[in-house]
Amino acid sequence: MSLIALLSFIACHPTSEKPIVNDPIDPMFDQFVVIGASLSQGIQSAVPSDLGANASPGSVLANMVNANFPQPLLKPGIFREISFDLMGEAPECSYPSKEGFLTQSALELFGRIINPETNDIDFRLALQDPTLEIQNLGVGGSRLRSVLHGLDPSIQAHQLMGRLVLDPAGEYGDDFSTTALERAEELNPTFIMSPDLFGNDIISAIVNSDTVDLNELTPLDELETDMELLLERLADTGAIVYISTLPRVSILPRSTDNIRTMRAEGYSEEEINDLLAAVDAHGFAANELLKEYASQHPNIYITPLYDRVEDVIENGFVIGEHTLYPTKFDGLISLDGFHFSDTGYAMVAEAFIDQVNADFELDIPRPDLESIYASDRVNPDNLRAMGFDVDACE
Repeated sequence: MSLIALLSFIACHPTSEKPIVNDPIDPMFDQFVVIGASLSQGIQSAVPSDLGANASPGSVLANMVNANFPQPLLKPGIFREISFDLMGEAPECSYPSKEGFLTQSALELFGRIINPETNDIDFRLALQDPTLEIQNLGVGGSRLRSVLHGLDPSIQAHQLMGRLVLDPAGEYGDDFSTTALERAEELNPTFIMSPDLFGNDIISAIVNSDTVDLNELTPLDELETDMELLLERLADTGAIVYISTLPRVSILPRSTDNIRTMRAEGYSEEEINDLLAAVDAHGFAANELLKEYASQHPNIYITPLYDRVEDVIENGFVIGEHTLYPTKFDGLISLDGFHFSDTGYAMVAEAFIDQVNADFELDIPRPDLESIYASDRVNPDNLRAMGFDVDACE
């Protein structure tokens, strides 16, 4: 093996015994770890992928600071993702059912990862390198409690995403061998970030229902108990920790479909507005809990993603001659209506970069947004080029 090939191999397969090839711009980023849920994992159009992982906020930030950041990359195309041809007819252009799509996608995945020697499901067959010691511990479907206490193997999303990230060698249906928090602690991190630590505790009220189901909200007393303990353990790692606030979830494009369904079912406008306001109020209260308990630890910092997104709602996100908004098919949200596009994830990463630069007087460069947007698969111009009539949609 040539020297160049050897160095390339080491860079892509770092372990505690192998030398670190990258030289981060600051020692803070020597051991760069991400925890959280689907935004951390880089899920787009309802499913994880190698493309989504490399576009995730953690991946973008790691690249900007030149940090080593091995991820559980999936084999290309292992999951079928939502594509524009699955959208409803214009002008509604409604999103496909999340539950129905994921069920079908999961069944197709299982068919691809049957070990021919044992005839059992083997999640390692979905990964490019199942032996890699990963540092992106984001698991789609996780709630704050899942990160702290562990995933529930009886929940389909946990079984799928958790195996792919935390326990690919585990048997389907068995308990998981570790929690995301335990894995993070074992990595001796110097920097931890989470763009969605408790996102599913709030957003599930909208994305897990065709209407708005307040029963999907994690009770605030439970969130508070787990938030206090989780932040205490993150602080005890000694790492610099950045956690973002949660944006207002009622602005998600998918909520427009929920509103349409509720109107069809006879909900009044007042009832609809009250339900959405209740979800937003729950998210705001969770953000306040995060700020309260983070303030008790000098090494835990807040990235105000809520404020950043509110600014984008009002003024747009400017990229060159384009001004984008978090609305349906406008370039910031993927084709499931609630996960970010490549551009949207870069926007989230930029919020972290700006906050770290301000807090530590660093000069971390911003990502090249124009290049990211130009190649983004859900850039409206790219959707039009693929044959999707974006302009016919509401």
